[in-house]
Amino acid sequence: MVTKTTSRGGYDLQFVDAPADMFVCKICQLPSREAHLSVCCGHTFCKSCLEDAKTANASVIEVCPMCRSEEFATFPNKQNERAVKSLRVFCTNKDEGCEWQGEVNDIISHLENSSGCQFEVVECFNNCGETLQRQHTAGHANTACPRREVLCQYCNLAGEHQFIEGQHMEQCLKFPVSCSNTCGVETMPREDMEMHKMTCPLEEVSCSNNCGKVLQRQHLDSHVETECPCREVKCQYCSLVGQHQFIMGEHQEDCPKHPIPCPNKCEVGTVPREDMETHLTECPLEVIHCDYSCEGCEAKMARKDLTDHNREKMEEHLLLTKSQLVRLKADIKEMVNKELADMRNEFQTKVKEMETEVQLKTDLLQDMIFYDNIRWTKKISILPARSLSDSQVLPVIVQIPLQSTVVGGVLGAFPYIYLKKFEAYSNSFYTHDGGYKMQLRMQATENRSQFLSVFLCLVKEPNDTEPLVTSTVAWVRATLAIAQLRGLFKVKLLNQLGDSEHHSETYKVMTSAEFRGERKDVCSGYKFISSEKLIKSTTTYKYLKDDVVFFEIQKNDI
Repeated sequence: MVTKTTSRGGYDLQFVDAPADMFVCKICQLPSREAHLSVCCGHTFCKSCLEDAKTANASVIEVCPMCRSEEFATFPNKQNERAVKSLRVFCTNKDEGCEWQGEVNDIISHLENSSGCQFEVVECFNNCGETLQRQHTAGHANTACPRREVLCQYCNLAGEHQFIEGQHMEQCLKFPVSCSNTCGVETMPREDMEMHKMTCPLEEVSCSNNCGKVLQRQHLDSHVETECPCREVKCQYCSLVGQHQFIMGEHQEDCPKHPIPCPNKCEVGTVPREDMETHLTECPLEVIHCDYSCEGCEAKMARKDLTDHNREKMEEHLLLTKSQLVRLKADIKEMVNKELADMRNEFQTKVKEMETEVQLKTDLLQDMIFYDNIRWTKKISILPARSLSDSQVLPVIVQIPLQSTVVGGVLGAFPYIYLKKFEAYSNSFYTHDGGYKMQLRMQATENRSQFLSVFLCLVKEPNDTEPLVTSTVAWVRATLAIAQLRGLFKVKLLNQLGDSEHHSETYKVMTSAEFRGERKDVCSGYKFISSEKLIKSTTTYKYLKDDVVFFEIQKNDI
């Protein structure tokens, strides 16, 4: 790389012999490079000098720099160029010690060739950024260049010197390192350190019993055997095996075999905890009540003094026993009289109940009517149920087995609530006084039902079952019953949070259905309310509470 020559202007070199004036550029005053000869005055100029002068004076009419002729023109002077390039010059590094002499035409190759000037300053060919004389590059590349290729002395990895001696040495698995615990072991390869730490006697480890203690490995065995509160030991009294802190602490307060002193400080001394209760029943120093305490003697004494007390207080004890017998006799007499009185009252109550039942059955038999030798039973309201004739609005209650009927989950991104298949009935009521018995029936018809259906149904009573009734009579009976029910029924599901947002539907009595089984639907509320709306609640409405719903039924005649 040439650093002391330039491609513009004349040749700024040190010539062996001073160049003739005819070779010198009149602008830069150096031997001309790419010489041009002026037509007007015959002076020599460098091509680059003319270009620079023209650029600097672009706004001025081009004139000759020497004679100021406006008819300025030049042409290449090849002869002059060849003559200048044949002049002999010294090396640009003469002052550094280079003794080379040669023609101008050879100076470039002398400075740039690797076998040329050894005093030329060049960059390190490893691209480390260092600049030095060519004669020193080989030594630098072999011994000083940070980017020279070397081998790791431990693992033989090849790489640049700055990497191998820096980052690699911090990671090299073969690099010798010392134990951080200064356990006395000499250096070892870095890859063996982890294995060494597993056996190093000075490495800090946690107690194997998980007591939380951290200590050097050399002290671990001693700690586990004699000091660890979580070590396994055996109770010296009952042989129970457990952790030391439990056996010597909480267990000692409950151990049935642990010896404890007699609270009376008797001559026995200590007794196993499990035998203490038995010992106190025999301990001669235990304070006990007199054998006649139930008769009224309030004396207390040590068990060993009981015999002497009974001997000294024998007469008093006999008097107390006599008084107790007198009181006992009076109490027995009073108790017998009371039980006799209770039995008499219970008997009289049962007699009255039986008389009432007989009277009701008598009235029922008297109220029977016959049609064409076929018995037809008139309805009699003998149950404590209300009828729609008592009030145009009748409340009824239905309990739903919520825990066994609700199915919930998420389908895709949408939550759902279903009802399992079930059937529930309300309390009974009557169409009118002496009329037909009815119930409200609630039903989920499928195992994943999205709606709750509500039906009003007639209910058979025991007096409706008649072996002589034919299918024709059954049809007549249903027709008569429905005739009494003609009109509209309004079924209202009540909001249990307030007197608004009730859910209601109005149904007309069906006339085509027949009695089947014990009940017959006369009003159908299929899909009365959705399962989600029934089960969920908001701040303003709640229909289902504690598995119970409330309805109001209102009958409107047409």
